[in-house]
Amino acid sequence: MIKNKKQFIFLAIAAFLFFGAAFPGCSSSAVPKDAGVFKSIDGGLTWERKLQLILPADAKVKTDLSEINFLSFAINPNDSNIIYAGSAANGLYQTKDAGESWDSYNGTGLSLQAAVYYVAIDHKNIKNMYLAGVSDYGKGRIMKSEDEGLTWQEVYVTLTAGELVNRIEIDSYDTSIVYITTTKGQIFQSANYGRSWTVLNRLTAIINNFVISPKDTRILYATSVSEGLFKSVNKGNDWESLKDNLTKIPAYNNAINVIAVDPADPNIIYIGFLNGMLKSSDGGIKWSTVNIITPSAILPMNSLVVSQKDSKSIYYTIDSQVYFTNNGAESNWLVRNLPTIRVITALTIDPNNSKVIYAGTVPPPAKKKMF
Repeated sequence: MIKNKKQFIFLAIAAFLFFGAAFPGCSSSAVPKDAGVFKSIDGGLTWERKLQLILPADAKVKTDLSEINFLSFAINPNDSNIIYAGSAANGLYQTKDAGESWDSYNGTGLSLQAAVYYVAIDHKNIKNMYLAGVSDYGKGRIMKSEDEGLTWQEVYVTLTAGELVNRIEIDSYDTSIVYITTTKGQIFQSANYGRSWTVLNRLTAIINNFVISPKDTRILYATSVSEGLFKSVNKGNDWESLKDNLTKIPAYNNAINVIAVDPADPNIIYIGFLNGMLKSSDGGIKWSTVNIITPSAILPMNSLVVSQKDSKSIYYTIDSQVYFTNNGAESNWLVRNLPTIRVITALTIDPNNSKVIYAGTVPPPAKKKMF
């Protein structure tokens, strides 16, 4: 049984290490108080920290979001003012005013101390929501709500303690199809809104990214910490390794941190790894090096996103910095520092307004003592 908040935080840390994010092993008392939700309304040029937490009228302790570690965001497809944010050990949060104020949104069956690694919303029926988290007995699980988060029930749990569910993706064409991945390299699919699950693939290494092409949902990509990139063109029934194509690039190494697919063209793929960024325009057959402005091997990329509204607008994050361009990653990169010393682990662009961006952070890695 998980008996205290530190154990929740520890499991959240373990999950996010698999995502390629930096997260130190420390208790909440050691967390720098410069957290919150960070928002830009000018395409990343300037950022403001949002801290306001809506509290019950009888709340005895006044607090804000300055110590909350946010791991994921999900924007309501019908109203982009409504956003859900998953936290490392404080459950689920919601805003109804585009991030200006937030309230705890856990619902019956979801603890206020729950770790919420990932949030997914059914684009055709927003009442259906899915969360990736951890059970009281240390197993990864999927929680589902069919009433917009008022009540939750467990619809999947891993076989062993310590195995976590680190990704949920919903097929936007047929939302009855839901995919999840685990830290033991398994890819599962449900074809009935999460009521039952089938194993699609068991990779030999940890899966740290899984994406569905927005343009063609038959096309799936998964990345492994040590085995590179995998692709399916038939909704996960068959998988092909693209490792041999990638190893032709001298700078490439197997440890892919992040991946993004162009929303307008399923053949355009971007991957970020320790030595830089690569781009493919033919579905992963040929790759070219992207001229980014960060030195090779400086720090891993923790986020990589392409705007749904404007696929030429591309963003990646390293540490507390956001790098972005509006010409398809060809050149003209800009960089901005968030007003924090923390590490950006979640970056989300408003699908209706590419100028509006949200970022979530976790504490920076603990510095090692020299002596």
